[in-house]
Amino acid sequence: MPEKDKTYKTEILPVLNKQSRYNFGLVIAIPTRGMVDIRFMLHMHDVAMCLPTGLTWKYITCRGERVDIARQLLAEQALKDKARYILFVDDDTFIPLDAVATMMSTGKDVVTGIVWTKRTPSEPCIYKEAGLGPYYDFPKDSLFEVEAAGCACVLIKTEVFKKIKKPWFRLDWKRKEPTGTITAMQGGEDLYFYQKLQNAGIKVYCHSSVLCDHLDIKTGIFYPGSEIVEKYLSKEKLDELKKIYRKIGAKVVKRKDAKVGN
Repeated sequence: MPEKDKTYKTEILPVLNKQSRYNFGLVIAIPTRGMVDIRFMLHMHDVAMCLPTGLTWKYITCRGERVDIARQLLAEQALKDKARYILFVDDDTFIPLDAVATMMSTGKDVVTGIVWTKRTPSEPCIYKEAGLGPYYDFPKDSLFEVEAAGCACVLIKTEVFKKIKKPWFRLDWKRKEPTGTITAMQGGEDLYFYQKLQNAGIKVYCHSSVLCDHLDIKTGIFYPGSEIVEKYLSKEKLDELKKIYRKIGAKVVKRKDAKVGN
C-alpha cells in the first residue's frame, strides 16, 4: 500500500470519523451490465473534476445483477460505507458536469435530474403525478416537486433508506392506489422506490437544469437530442455549462443525436 494511503487510513480518516458520523460525503453508485462505453468513463472523469469542494467521495459499482438487485446492493453498500449521499448514475447516462453541485445545493432528501427514454418521441422520465404519464411541460431551470422519476440520475440522502422498509427496489410489483385498488403500471424498480417514498411521506424533487443525455449503446444515438435539451435550458444555463467545459478542458462528447419527429 502506498505510504500516502497508509497515512490517510491511519491518521486522517480517524480524525474525520470523530468529527462526523459519515466516512464519505458521497458515493457515486453505478449499476452496470459490465460493458461500459469509453465515452461514459471519460465523461465521469470530467464530472469528478467538477464535484463540490471539500467533498470526500468514491465510486461503487454492481456488475451483472438484475437492476433492482443492483440498486438494492449499492444502497446497502452506501450505508455500510457511512456515506451521506448516494448518487445513482446509470452506465448509459451522461449527467451535466455540475449535476452534483446543483442537486446537493438544494438540501433536499431526494433530488432527481431528467433523463429521457431511448426512443422517438423521447419522454422525460419525471412524473408530476404517478400513473398519469410523463411531465412534459416542466419549468425551465427550476426546482419543483414530483411524485416519481427514474433512477438513472438521482441524489439521495442515505438516511432516507433508514426510514423505509426493504426491499427498497423491486421489479415485480403493482401499484396500490389510495383507495386500496391494485393497478398495473408501466414502470420498473425505480417507480417502486418512489411509491415507497410517497407512502412514507418523503418528498421527491426534480431540478430541471440537470438535463441528461441517454445513450443507446446498440445504435450510438443520444436521446432526446441536443435540440430538445436546448429547448428546456435557458441561454444563461447553456453559457454556464460551456464555461465549465472550457475551464476544465473537457471535450464535448462526439454524438449522434436522436432526430426530432422521426
